[in-house]
Amino acid sequence: MEFKNIFPEKIEIDEANHLPIYELYNRTSISITDYSGAAIEAEEFGLKIIIIGEKGAGIYKEKISQGKYIFVII
Repeated sequence: MEFKNIFPEKIEIDEANHLPIYELYNRTSISITDYSGAAIEAEEFGLKIIIIGEKGAGIYKEKISQGKYIFVII
């Protein structure tokens, strides 16, 4: 929610939680998540993956080190 408050016109939460995943991923080019398995699904759709949490950094350590995912601290 903090990220949405900073960039309200860029972050969509309601549709992200209600649309079928194939519709959602056809509307975006980036997936931002903490440690959700949605990162793997988004990768299959060719989206850029941004991991924002320490737990996710541990879970996706290999993909981050390979440059497949981007890790940021917010």
